Amino acid sequence: MINTQNTWVDNKGTQYSESDLAKTLMSKILNDGQKIFVGTDSHKSKKSKYIAITTSICSWNNEFSKGGWYCFNRKALPKKQFDTLYSRLFHEAQLSIETACFLRDTLNLEIEEVHIDVNPNESHASNKYATMLKSYVESYGFTCIMKPGSWAASSVADKHAR
Repeated sequence: MINTQNTWVDNKGTQYSESDLAKTLMSKILNDGQKIFVGTDSHKSKKSKYIAITTSICSWNNEFSKGGWYCFNRKALPKKQFDTLYSRLFHEAQLSIETACFLRDTLNLEIEEVHIDVNPNESHASNKYATMLKSYVESYGFTCIMKPGSWAASSVADKHAR
């Protein structure tokens, strides 16, 4: 499923408007003490003219073992928009920042971390953008996590981008 609206879908297929999403997240934070994590990943299929880009919002509380919850927004954008790895990674970071800013500035939610799908290990192509993208996220006041700890991007968003 690819959304062109700002509709969010949870892992059970339930759709959320922005106001429903706000109520659900507030409940997770207030009732379960969960923390909010945001991440984005994309997938480029060889057969398609589009790239699937998925942003995830995850809530989790490891301290009290009450489990977690997540929702995602998936869009298809033309491949020609992303002719370089840099343009894709930058757009992923930008979507995560926009989502985190919306949650923080509009809904007054505290964001625990923004996860980016960048590997600081020199053997990976994304390494050359790691410092710049991390600084980009941090310039908005968020804690930035890269691989291998960026599970909201590299696991949750990745699952729904494929």
